[in-house]
Amino acid sequence: MTDDPPADQRPAAATKTAKKTQALLREARFLLRRVDKVEAAAGAIDDPPTHQLAAEVREAVQRLTNHLVRLERQHHRRAHEPARPRGRVQR
Repeated sequence: MTDDPPADQRPAAATKTAKKTQALLREARFLLRRVDKVEAAAGAIDDPPTHQLAAEVREAVQRLTNHLVRLERQHHRRAHEPARPRGRVQR
């Protein structure tokens, strides 16, 4: 016996995860736009540590956004690929 959920529950769980990923991606993109504004405002301040911190934040949010884009694409591919038969194929 495996720990996998029953086959009829897998698509629902995958859809729920995909929707959560999409919501998180929307938030990350919004945050990236805000960070761009903060970074531009930090440029008006004559303080190198502020510039450095703003750049680091932007880089971190960009990495998160890129990761979520890849994750969303994985969910999309899995949702559109044909279902594979479970178990061994008898010959």
